[in-house]
Amino acid sequence: SNAAIQDQAALSLDYAQKAVDLSQRAGEMSGEAWGWLYLGYAQLSLDQTESAQFSFKKSIEIREKLGQPVLSMEPIAGVVEVGMRTADLDTASYYAEKILAHVNSGGTLNGTDEPLRVYYNCFQLLQKKQDPRATQVLQAGIRMLDEQVSKFEDEHSRKRYVESVPWRLALRNAAKIVNL
Repeated sequence: SNAAIQDQAALSLDYAQKAVDLSQRAGEMSGEAWGWLYLGYAQLSLDQTESAQFSFKKSIEIREKLGQPVLSMEPIAGVVEVGMRTADLDTASYYAEKILAHVNSGGTLNGTDEPLRVYYNCFQLLQKKQDPRATQVLQAGIRMLDEQVSKFEDEHSRKRYVESVPWRLALRNAAKIVNL
């Protein structure tokens, strides 16, 4: 139900805010960056786009200070998602180019929590802009998804893994549409 989703999002928001506060008090910058990332996701799920953008940018700022470009890819993808939701395609494009530059120069998304969300957000933006690179990004995302799915032994588990997370399913469905 919608109420349950809203309750879950509010709970996530509260949890992430506590993680940020605790990490700040402890001077644990990496934990703080994760907290800001999850705060951004929670705010996004509650359609608090301005707050989400702020949270994602705080996470990016900390990751840059810590010299962790790979871990900055996820909050950067968050800013891309905010830009698409608010029809600010210039900002979304600016941030998407950072991800594409990272990946195209041989950078990985190893260590990010949801690398497929990074691929999906970039794909979605490029597709919206009718950028031919959308197909390459989709292919990279599908390669990663297939690799993750191949670790499950039975079809039911593989199917549940894909269908239980919106961007995994959206990637798979997009691949079917363009016959990848």
